[in-house]
This record gives sequence, C-alpha cells and structure tokens, in this order.
Amino acid sequence: MLAGCHQAHLGPCRSPLVPRNPGTMQQLGHHMEPGTYLTGGRPRDPLTRRGSNLVRYAVGEWTSPPGFSSRSGPPKDGGRKDEHAGESRNREAIFESNQDNLGALEVVNKLLRLGAAPPEDKVFRLLSGYLVDCRADDRFATDVIDGLRKQPELAIQVLRFMLTNNIPLPHLRLLFRKVFHYNKAISACDKAGRWQLVEGLLREMQETKVAPDKFSYNWATSAYVKGGEWQLAQSLLHEMLERKLTPTQISFNTVISACRNAFQLQPALGLLRTMSTNAVLPDVKSYGAVLSACEKDGEWQLALHLLSEMAQKSVKPDEIIVNTLISAFTKGGQWKWVLKLLAGMPQMQLAPNHIVCTNAINACGSVGEWQMVLVLLRSMLGSKLTPDDTCLSSAMNAFKEAAQWQQALSLLGQSGQRGQTSNPLDYNFAMSACERAGEWEVTLSLLNEMPGAKVVPDQVTFNTAIKACATGGQWKLSMRLLSGMSQAKLTPGVMSFTGAIAACAAGDQWQLALRIFFSMQSERSVQPNEFSCSAAIAACSKGDKAELGVRLLEMMPEMSVLQNAVSYSAAISGCEKAGRWQLALSLLAEMPRKSVMQDEVSYKSAISACYKANQWRQALDLFSEMPSRSVTPGVLCFNAAIGACSEGALWREAFTLLSSMPSGSVRPNAISFNAVISVCAKVGEWQLALHLLSNMHMASAVPDGYSYSAAISACDVALQWERALILFTQMPERSVKPNLFCFNAAISACASDGRWQLALQLLKAMPEGGLTPDAVSMNAAMSACSKFKDLWQVALGILFSSGRSLGASQIDYGVAITACANGDQWPMALHLLRTLPAISLRPEVVAYSAAIASCRNARWQLGLCLLREMQEQELTPDRIAYDAACDATCTMPAGIELFRESFALELHPNLLRQGYEQLDLHGESPGSAELAVRWWLAEVVPHFLGKPDTPKSVAIITGRGLHRQWFKTSDIKTDVCRLLDQYGLQTVLPSKNPGIILLPTKSLDVTLLRSLFILPE
Repeated sequence: MLAGCHQAHLGPCRSPLVPRNPGTMQQLGHHMEPGTYLTGGRPRDPLTRRGSNLVRYAVGEWTSPPGFSSRSGPPKDGGRKDEHAGESRNREAIFESNQDNLGALEVVNKLLRLGAAPPEDKVFRLLSGYLVDCRADDRFATDVIDGLRKQPELAIQVLRFMLTNNIPLPHLRLLFRKVFHYNKAISACDKAGRWQLVEGLLREMQETKVAPDKFSYNWATSAYVKGGEWQLAQSLLHEMLERKLTPTQISFNTVISACRNAFQLQPALGLLRTMSTNAVLPDVKSYGAVLSACEKDGEWQLALHLLSEMAQKSVKPDEIIVNTLISAFTKGGQWKWVLKLLAGMPQMQLAPNHIVCTNAINACGSVGEWQMVLVLLRSMLGSKLTPDDTCLSSAMNAFKEAAQWQQALSLLGQSGQRGQTSNPLDYNFAMSACERAGEWEVTLSLLNEMPGAKVVPDQVTFNTAIKACATGGQWKLSMRLLSGMSQAKLTPGVMSFTGAIAACAAGDQWQLALRIFFSMQSERSVQPNEFSCSAAIAACSKGDKAELGVRLLEMMPEMSVLQNAVSYSAAISGCEKAGRWQLALSLLAEMPRKSVMQDEVSYKSAISACYKANQWRQALDLFSEMPSRSVTPGVLCFNAAIGACSEGALWREAFTLLSSMPSGSVRPNAISFNAVISVCAKVGEWQLALHLLSNMHMASAVPDGYSYSAAISACDVALQWERALILFTQMPERSVKPNLFCFNAAISACASDGRWQLALQLLKAMPEGGLTPDAVSMNAAMSACSKFKDLWQVALGILFSSGRSLGASQIDYGVAITACANGDQWPMALHLLRTLPAISLRPEVVAYSAAIASCRNARWQLGLCLLREMQEQELTPDRIAYDAACDATCTMPAGIELFRESFALELHPNLLRQGYEQLDLHGESPGSAELAVRWWLAEVVPHFLGKPDTPKSVAIITGRGLHRQWFKTSDIKTDVCRLLDQYGLQTVLPSKNPGIILLPTKSLDVTLLRSLFILPE
C-alpha cells in the first residue's frame, strides 16, 4: 500500500497511516503486535536492513525511531530550536516519502551531523558503509539524495559518491532551486559518463523552471559526447543558440569531435560553418576534427579546401592536421599532394618528424611510387632525421608491394651499417619483395642470413620462404623448410602447408601435394581453408587431373570450408588445361546456385577453356554474357576473348574488342596488342599489324619481342619481306632484343621471297645474340634453300647439322626431300625417305608428297608406286601428293585415273565454285590444271550444249598470275591456251579481264570434247 507512495517522482506522498511526528509513531508502536508490519501485510525478511530498523522500533526495542537522537524527543510546548527545525523537517520528509527505507533516514541524519559543507572524504567514508544497501535497493541512494535537497552541496557530494561507485540512480530527483547546483550535478554526471542522468536533470530543470545557463549546456554537451550521443549534443548547441546563449569554442569543438567519431562529416562541417556565423572563431582543433572526418570519409578534395580556408583565417596547422591530411591524400591516391604538403611544412613553421615522413612514405608506397620513397629516405638523411624502425618498415613494405627486391636488400643493408638493429618484420618485407619478383634464391639466402644478424625467423618468415620455393618450383626445398619449422619451435600453420602444396604443384608433384593437403588435418590438426583447398585443386590441374580437382571442390563443404570464386576458378582452369570445356561451362553455371559470385578470373578460365578446344564461338558468347551477370570484364577476359577471335581468324572482331577496352575503363596491355597483331598475322593484315605496333605506346603498352615477331609474321604472310626485315632491324634501336620468335619470323619472311642469303645470315647471327636455333629456325632456312635447284646440298647440310644437335623432325626431312625434288635429285630424295624408319621416324604424307614430286617426268612410274605405297601404309594422300603425281602423269592415261581419285576425295573444291559454266583453276598445279580442263570439257560442258538456254560462251578462270609465288615458273594461263590450241578450240581473251579464257559454245564439237578425257582401251 505504502509502496506506491511515490507517484511519477513528483514528490513525497502522504498516507493517513503515517503520523507526522515521532511521538505519534511511538504511540502507534505500543499498539502493534510483535511481527506486525506497516507494509499492508506483505511479509518481509526481518533480517534484511530494509524495514528491519522500523520493526525493531515497533516492537519496543528502540524508544525513538532509528536515526533520531533520544534527546530530541517530542517537542515541549510546541517549541524547537531553529538548528533542529530543518533537520527534523528533512527527517520527516524522508520518513513520509518511504516508510520502508528508514535506513536512508539514518544515513541522512549522519550526513547532517557532518555539517553544512563537510569535507568530501568524510562523506565518502561514511557512505562506504552503506554500499550494500545502495546496490540492494535502487531507491536507497535516491532517497538519501532526496532527503538532502535542502542541503544541495551535501546532496551533490552524495551524488558524486554514487556515481563514482556506479550505483544505479533510476529515480533521481534533485529539485534544486539554483542553476549553480544543477550545474554541479550535471558536471558530476558528465565526469562519471552518465549521460542518461543528465537528460533527466535537464528535464527536471525545465519542470522546476530553473533556466539552464551556458555552463549547464556545456557540461551536458560534454556528457552526451562522451556517451556517443552526437545528435543530442548537436541539438543542445542549437537550443543554446535559440536561447541567445552562444556556445563556447570548446563546446563546438567537442560536438564536432563527436560527429567525427560517428563518421558524420556533413554535421561536423555544418557546425564548423555555424561557428563562423555566430562569431565563434574556429581554431586548430575545430578544423582538425572536421579534417579527420574528411579523412574517414575519403573526401580529400574537401580536406584540401579546408586547408586553404585555414590559411585565409590565419589558423596555423599543427602536426596532427598534417598527418590527417596525408592520410586523406593517401586514401585518395594523391601522393603528389602529400609531397607538396611535406614541402610546405617549413612555411607552416613545422618541421617534418618521423611520423610525418612515415605517413608520406606509406602514401607513396600505396600507389607503387617506390622511387619517391627513395627520395624521401634520402631527404630524411639530408635533414639529419635518421629513419626509425617504423619508417624503415614502411619503406620496406613499399618496396615489397612494388617487387623492388634490390631496393629492399639495399635498405636492409644500410640499416645494419647505421647500427640499427634489424627485426623479423624488415626481413619479412625484404623476403616478400624478392619472392614477388620471382627471386626465390635471394629469398632463401635472406633466411639463411638471419641467424648471423641475430634475428629469429618467425612463422611469416618461413611461410614467405616456402612460397618462394613455389615460385621457383623447388618442391623438395619447400618440404625441408616445412619440417624445419618444428626444429625452430614454430608450428606450421595453414599458410605454411598452402605454400608447400603450391610448391609441389609447381614441381608437377600433384600426388605429394594431395598427400600434404590430407595430412594437414589428420596428422597436424590444421584446418584447411579456402587457400589450401584452392592450391590442392590447382595441383590437380597441373597434373591434368581435372576430375580430381572437381571432386576436391565438391568436398570443401564436408571439410567446413566455404567454396569461393578462387576455388571454382582453379577447378575451371584445370578443365581448361585438360580440354574439358563442357565441364568448365558446367562449373561456371553452378557458381550462382552455390551462392558463389562469378568473377573475372572464373570467366577468363572458362573462355580460355572454350577457345583452346576450338570452341571460339562459345568463348565469345561467354564474354558477351558477362555484363548481364554483373561481371565487368577486365583485361584478362578481353585478352581471352581476343584469343578466341585468333582461333577463328576474326581479325575485325579482335580489333573491335581492343578498341572497346578504353570505353570500359580497361587499359590494354602488351598481351592485348600482341593477341590482335597475331590475328592480323594469320590473315596477312600487315598494315593493321604495323599500325597497332606503332600505337602501343599511346596505351602505355611497351612492345616486346612477341609484338615484333607477330608483326614480322604478318608481313611474311603478306609477302612483305622487306617490311619484315625493316621491323627486325628496328628492334635494337627501340631497345627491344630480338627473341627466338623474331628470328624465326624474319627467316621465314626471307624464305618466302627466296632471300636465302639473308635467311642464312640470320641463322648464323642467332648464336651471336645468345640464342640457339630451334627446329623452326632450321626448317625456315632449309625452306629458303629448297626453292632453288642448285641449293639442295645447302639444305641437306642444314638438315644434318640440325639433326645432330636438335633431332630432325618429319617436317625437316620433308623440306629436305623437297629441296632434292626441286634439284632433280630423285635418288637422294628416295634415300632420305627410306632413311626415316632407321631414325625412328615413320614417313608421313609430307615426306611422301615431296618424294613423289621428285619422280616427275621420266620417273613417273616410281611416283605412282610411292602413291600406292602411301595408301598401303594407311596414309591418305593429300592435295600436294596428288598434284605431284598429276604433274608427272598429266599427259598419260594414269593421270586421268589420278585426277578422278583426287576429285572423288574432294581435293579440288574450287573448280566449279562459280557454276558449271566456269572452271576456276586457282590453286591448281600445272598437271592438275591440264587434267581439270580436259575433264571439264569432256564431262561437264557437253551437258548444256545444243539446248535453248545454252550460254554463248563458257569460261576458264586462270587468274593473271599476280599471286603466283616467285619460285613457281609455270604459267597456268599460257599452258591452258597452248592446250586449247592443240585441240583446235576457238578461244577469246577479254581485254578487260585478262585472267579469263572464253570458249564460244557455237564452235564446240561435243564429239571432240568427249574424246579429251577417255582412257585408251
């Protein structure tokens, strides 16, 4: 019943059961039975402090209420001393407020006996004995403070004690009359970090009509800021302005800092502008807080503007602001502004220190400007500011990220010369720089150097060394390092095992890689992660075990490892190497179903898998679908798509892809240009190839040996041997060293035009350039000689020299036999053909075709025997073999049979491509052309003679000989005209089209025509 006396904390509530003075209470106590309570019958534990004193008084153990002096008994004659009047009223107020908490009344009485303004230590010592009561009852503390409202100084001291000891005060009511006392209370709450109490006190001030002053607002604002309530703090500032109370500079700075800590740039900037409009000058702390918010938000342009504004308002930046600006510029990649700021520090009367220089080094290093890192280090030494460990580590990290291993080693050595002690971090950075640059040997030498430098390797050191072994394919060494970690009292982690797995994969030891992978968990209790799983899958890819890699991918969820884009890309890459393009497409399509985001690498692997399997249309379709899958193609995918165009000889499409890269914010690299130039080389588009080569620098792509070799090949295909040689000779001038491919392309270009002397000179120059001629080089040089009748011995000399050093191939022997055929050396040609089985080479079509060509003229029967031998060896004669045989037998009956065979094998697809009325002889050899004319006149033309729709003439297309190779001395047009004249057939040679021979149909005799292609009986 009395428990509800407090109503909304608006003050004490009186009850008719509560007497107004102790005397009445004594009288009431004599009428109570022992064990009776004043709480409406609700039982209480008589041993608890709350209410226990009242019970003892009620049963007669005390003669006056607890906390009251017996000397201050009932007033006589209604009189009481003034000094006791206030105390009695306080006691009565507390007593009436809550009869259950007479312990609080006891505390109040003791506090009042200390005096009006006792020392705080005495108050704290007294209250320390009641901490249990305060924590057991959330009203105990507030009742004590409530009972002291007439003594505000003492109440504030009690409030400080409660706040210091983290006592909850959910029902706090002060009801002071002066703003001064409220300010002290708010200050106490601020210092204790109790912003919720401050909020209640401000409401109470409004209810009691005590107007807050600027100190109230300042303390309250500070409390809100400490509590992270930047919005409440900001609203208080605006409320101050509405009350015509100008916030101080400190208040503004405090709230701006709160906005910065809450990543609220715009509110912080708004407050900075409000300061100026309210005649409060922003200082360095004001700008510093807003600049820090700009740095957190990545707004480096705004930070630069605020720096300019500071100069206009004569606000001098300090080192904190400089570091904040450097950090903002670093996040924005604005390393040049960092250097400008560093150079302008003397004008700000600031000297660069280690922190500023370290931040500047980090800024340059983050964008790969390692040269500027060197400049900064030299500048520090020049200004007698020796780089400390943190600064050196930042520089080492910059060199590591840029793979500048020489600079990292140099810096490591210099720090030792200056007497600075190296630490594992510096060595780790230097080793990582070497590893990224592929210098695995240097990486391992640094590891061996550490004991001598009294630096103890840590786990990162060993992991970097093992990773370097993977770069160099040193799988045995990686295994020794892995076992050496235990000897160094280091526990190999998942990255240690991952590096070893990658090293085994690089060394084609996929079985060992899988053994390490499965032993991680079973023997070392190391849980695999996505990196180790991906490395194991990649090892399967290296071993052409695509299905095993896919199985590992499927096992990842069973090992509690999430499948990710890297693991899927590794599996798809394995399918690419194994030619399993369908499986690659299946894995790519599966990724969204497994909640794995498709990325550029996975698409690149799938595209490569398709075009390497000659599925270039499917590859281009994949590339086209990427935007619809929210995957932005990068340079990898563009290069793969251009590679697909190369497979399909789609030079226009390849050029279009290259041209579209900048519009997609993709910068073409040397590989992009090389791929397009290679497509141009396939189709002989030499002008476009040269254009692309000369414009590579505009895309910041540096031409390399592959660029030039592709362009030279384009000129070679287009029979532009002079331009090919010009390109080759320009390479040293453009600081490009010719590689093996460049020499081969140049020799091939010379061979195409019969420049055998130049071809042999280039072949001889290769060792001088540090290159060993390969089979392609030798073959191209032999080909250059094979076209000349008198150079067959030179060709054989090249063959035998290459055979001794390289092991001649089937193609090499084919070229040598061709040289013998062109030199009318059929015995040597047959000897070479018969030599092939003796050197474990099975004669193929090329060798047989060249040998048949050597048997033309008088040895045509031998040529026919070789042709039949090919068929007995289950070799299908190609166009070259039949052409050689037809050239030897065109005037003989055997030629008719050979032509019929070759025509049945569809080796002459272009003869009737213009229709039956025209015979197209493009690409035909002289003997095949003669047989084709006779066949067409005898078996095709008679079918439409003597009919109403008979054409006026039929045509034989011979061409003008513009594309005839220089070494082919025969003239098809002349030979055909001579043949037609021999048969007495009338011909017409149009002046407008000299590549056509017309035969008027009226002059043609069917009987004569049919006799031209008949075998004798």
